[in-house]
Amino acid sequence: MEIIRYASLKTTPWANGGGVTRQIAAGPDAKNWDWRVSLAEVAKAGPFSPLPGVDRIITIVEGELIALTVDGAEQALEKFRPFRFSGDSETSASLPTGALKDAKPHDPPRRLQGLRRHH
Repeated sequence: MEIIRYASLKTTPWANGGGVTRQIAAGPDAKNWDWRVSLAEVAKAGPFSPLPGVDRIITIVEGELIALTVDGAEQALEKFRPFRFSGDSETSASLPTGALKDAKPHDPPRRLQGLRRHH
């Protein structure tokens, strides 16, 4: 087992300037991934970058609330309540209670979904 320390994770700034991502793991490699687990520090509201063909899951791990608008429908997400949505969706976020951190596992591209079991 490898222990990964938060402070050792490289930060990658977002294109919209609203935060940074710290990638924990990805495969098959860090740049050309089919799956990824990351932590994000969200400092300000704004649009999400599209991730075509990828299912996203967002879970707030520090902070209280994020309001996502996914394809025009608003979703209020509370701490520790995961929410799944398509990386193809037009998505933006507002931060009614301020900055937060979230965990984001990204599932394999949909071309592999038939191999996975959904509940």
